[in-house]
Amino acid sequence: MMLLETVDMTLAEPQGPRFYRRQVADAAYLKIRYENMPWENAGAGARDLLEKLASRPDRRDPWLTNVQYSMATTAIGLDAALLLHDVGADQAMTDAPLDLGRAVILTEGNQRFFDLMRGLIAQSDAQRSARFDRLMGRQIASVLLDQDETFRLQLAEDAEAAGFYRLAVAVLATVEDTAPMEALISRHSKDALWGPVSEGILDDGVLWPLISLRVTSGYDIFDKAVVYNPDGAFQGFREAYEDERYNVNHSVRSSITVQNAMHYPGLVTLLTNSGSPHHLNVHFFREMQAGFESGQINMRANSDAVWLHAWDILRSGLTREEYLHFYPDDQKYIEVLRMTAEPDAREWTTQLEEILSSMQAPPVLGHFLQGEGSFVDLFDWVQARAISVDYLNGNGEMPVVRPEGISAGFDWELWTATAQQIAGGQEEGAEMPLAQAKIYAEQLLLNQDVSAALDFIEGYAPEPDRETRLWKAAFLRDLARRLDLACDAVLRDVPVPHSSFGVYTFPDMSAH
Repeated sequence: MMLLETVDMTLAEPQGPRFYRRQVADAAYLKIRYENMPWENAGAGARDLLEKLASRPDRRDPWLTNVQYSMATTAIGLDAALLLHDVGADQAMTDAPLDLGRAVILTEGNQRFFDLMRGLIAQSDAQRSARFDRLMGRQIASVLLDQDETFRLQLAEDAEAAGFYRLAVAVLATVEDTAPMEALISRHSKDALWGPVSEGILDDGVLWPLISLRVTSGYDIFDKAVVYNPDGAFQGFREAYEDERYNVNHSVRSSITVQNAMHYPGLVTLLTNSGSPHHLNVHFFREMQAGFESGQINMRANSDAVWLHAWDILRSGLTREEYLHFYPDDQKYIEVLRMTAEPDAREWTTQLEEILSSMQAPPVLGHFLQGEGSFVDLFDWVQARAISVDYLNGNGEMPVVRPEGISAGFDWELWTATAQQIAGGQEEGAEMPLAQAKIYAEQLLLNQDVSAALDFIEGYAPEPDRETRLWKAAFLRDLARRLDLACDAVLRDVPVPHSSFGVYTFPDMSAH
């Protein structure tokens, strides 16, 4: 299995201090899950693998702890897991709150988890107590989205009974029927449900639970909550809630969450932090959401699809009339963009490239982004891949002239020359320049020859410099994620307002 070969190569390599922070943990987790490795197995189980990796001096991946705590709790229970790792519950929940919290809930039940958290909140120092309290909301609800609705309704009921109202709100926000949420609102005061506004309603009290966890009817519930608890302090949040830009933005985030949250940080960065594209937000969000709803974008089938669709939307720009509809008083940007009835496509694309070239794309989105890769680099590579895949698989021809939409900074000549070498069966040696090595390895994948790509990575630059070593590691990480996505997709990324985090989950291990 090529995925297991990929992770074995990762685990065999020594890692430096600047190594990707989850590389080793992800690889170990994938190996355990795809080999169906038991916790104990006469020295060859998951426990031994994880302890061996954690004890190596060249391993600097703190996320291994998350894998250890989650699997140990699932396999032998929380108390035994804490004893095994010689750690207190407060430290364990600080190190791996979501992985461990989910494991406790699924292994030992809701009440056990609530008793644990109630004790930690009461007994910890002020800083940890506040952190544990904030955990009991959207964050825990997010890592249980894969459980069925019956389970989530029971969790919300138990959370309310235990006094964890924000968690009950967040969990009920994932349920399609709004009646349980309305009933919860009717049973408690504003202060009991949401807490003081200063504690961060936007993150954990009202808005984020109701809209970031997929339920569009959350808007109606929020309106009822405001009516039920009329308070001027809520007015700003209500206005944000009714803002069309905000509304469509979070619909898109929700669709990304459901399909593949690995892409979430990159797309959210693109949508919200990119300067001039911000002025296209509503148009962009609406078109992106239409792509998800129509099935045009399916990241499980083709993870490039979302970026190709995003690029097409961004390049199209807005007409003056469309812009004024959303920003009627924003004359400044109309003057900056020199908008006419129809925007000049070439001029707009040039401005767009300048903006996106200054924005670093998350390296997790592709090995070619290792280092200082920008969103222009990302769009260049996904377009080049889409254009070349048929040719590399024996169909069609390779364009000689640079295709429209690929920036001048992308070495199209090198890309086409390398593709012709691969199509002609010409093998390359281990001494090619790094820029070509990235292209060569990528095109082997487009040629559906994963084995050849791994052989190339293993043999390329036997004594690599730092930049080459980091790229080879990034390639293995990228490939492992792609292969996992094409198989069981056990690597889970859970979104938070401006980023995402990985959660390591294990099935019931009682059979082991």
